[in-house]
Amino acid sequence: MSQGGAYINNLIAGKMVHQKILDRSTQYHLPHSTQVKGFSFIYGGDDRFYNNIFIGAEGLEGVGTSHYKGYNTSLEEIIEEVHKEHGDHNTFYAVEQPVYINNNAYFNGAEPFEREQDKLVEEDFDPKFSIVEEGDEVYLSCELPDSFEEIKGEIHSTSTLERVRIVDAEFENPDGSEMVLDTDMLDNEKPEKGPLGPISLLKKGKNYIKVW
Repeated sequence: MSQGGAYINNLIAGKMVHQKILDRSTQYHLPHSTQVKGFSFIYGGDDRFYNNIFIGAEGLEGVGTSHYKGYNTSLEEIIEEVHKEHGDHNTFYAVEQPVYINNNAYFNGAEPFEREQDKLVEEDFDPKFSIVEEGDEVYLSCELPDSFEEIKGEIHSTSTLERVRIVDAEFENPDGSEMVLDTDMLDNEKPEKGPLGPISLLKKGKNYIKVW
């Protein structure tokens, strides 16, 4: 993973590798363009995780958001940490960027960020997630616990997502208008507060949903 991303309304059944790159600058671009705006190290962090379902598996490490342990949760915290030390640019190497993580579900060994406030953790529950092909059709199959309906995800948009720090950009549509994530992957309209994950039809118990 790099930095400055937004990961919302997903079902993630694999691990993520979180790695800083502090010995090589990487270029970044003007919004919606391939024109280079500047160069920066990859400090890690400045990521947003909302309304996701994380599913672990036996022998698989790194599922969830626990790899952000020790990260700050606001720009104000960064400024406070930097001011504790007397120094120059080296001070910034030791201070973690903020992350914005809330309203996620973690199953079967997936682990949450230590400072996530609203979350669902069922470490021993196996959703038995699979993708099933039947002829030309594809189905998502999984089971979810009763507690799944106790946590609801809100609709996110440009106005709810923190501005990206290094590149100084908003999450927006290609024409610069506000982005609103109010439909699911099947183009169904999402309720103001609804199920976590990519499909609004997900519910407690057995799910078998055509996705293709």
